[in-house]
This record gives sequence, structure tokens and C-alpha cells, in this order.
Amino acid sequence: NWIYGVSGMNSGGTIRGPHLPQGDWCRLRAVAPTAHAQCAQQRRFGTYARGMAGESSMRTVTLSGAALPIEDLEAVARGAARVSLDAGTARALASGRAAMLSRASSGAPIYGVNTGFGSFANVRIDGDRLALMQRNLILSHAAGVGEPLPRDVVRAMMCALAARLARNPSGVRPALVESIAAPLTAGLPPLVPSRGSVGASGDLAPLA
Repeated sequence: NWIYGVSGMNSGGTIRGPHLPQGDWCRLRAVAPTAHAQCAQQRRFGTYARGMAGESSMRTVTLSGAALPIEDLEAVARGAARVSLDAGTARALASGRAAMLSRASSGAPIYGVNTGFGSFANVRIDGDRLALMQRNLILSHAAGVGEPLPRDVVRAMMCALAARLARNPSGVRPALVESIAAPLTAGLPPLVPSRGSVGASGDLAPLA
């Protein structure tokens, strides 16, 4: 109740804003470190976002499907560059998406689209359950614990993910790449817990 009433959390556990009196700040950190981290990050968002918006000299890293130079990745990670999707690459992604959907509608098996994952790769998923499977995939991974990853690490991770998806290997929509790039340009990266993954890959939960 103290956390809901003082920190600005609603009953669903979502922080509405960093409304903590200064004297209560340390107390929140002691009893709810994740909530403390979210509040702290939100307190920085306004200044950071205004700085991003007002930086006229900031350059733009354009995702074209080519390999991303390390210098561009660092610039995005440090908040010194915006991120955009090349128009031609967006068209290529849309074309790849259409081709994937056409193949899926023909009944051909496509891993992770109409089949299970990992050891269930040979299990076909019924058409009326495809959307549910995709939703469950995200929900099953999107949970984590531990201290939040540093802002520059989160920005670098998101930029690298967007660049990889822009290379068009997965049949994703252009909107997905754009939705990953938008928080980077706005200076509002999400809070990502540092621990909690599944399987042999260590990046699934943080990416989700």
C-alpha cells in the first residue's frame, strides 16, 4: 500500500510517475528496488528527451540492411544519434513479409510461424492458433529480475536488434523495426531487467 500510495503506482503495479518525496526515496529503494529503478529512470526521462529533441546537430543512423558500423552503434548507445529505417529497406521488408505470408498460406511449414520452436520444430500449429502462439511466445519470455541494464547497453541492444531485423531474414513488418527505433530517437528506452532468460540463449528475455 505504501508503494502504491507514495510512489505513484496504480493497482496494476504500473508506475504513473516519480512522485516520491525526497525523504521516501531511500525507503523505496530498500523495499522495492525495481520500482525505485523505474522511478529513477523516469525522473531522468524528461531532461533526456528534451535534450534529444533540442539537439539540432545530432546525426541520424539509417538502417539500410547493411552491416552496422561499430561507430554508428556507439553513437546510438551514447545518445548521440537518431535511428531511422531506409525507405528502400522498408519496401524490401514489406515484400519479404508478403512472401512469407504467401508461403505460410500455401501450407508450407515455416519455422516459428506455423511450427513449434526448438524440439517442437516438427509440430505443426493449427491456423486458428497461430496468433495465440505468437502472443504466448512474447509473454513467456518478457519477464526478468535483477538490476536494470544501463541505458547505453539497452540502446545498443535495441539498435543492434533493429539493424539485424532490417536485413530481412525473418519476414517481419517494417513497423516492427520502426517501433524499435522510435524510442531510441525519442530518448525513451525501456527498462530492461538484467537477469532472466530461457533455453541456451542468454538474450531472449532481455530482447522480449
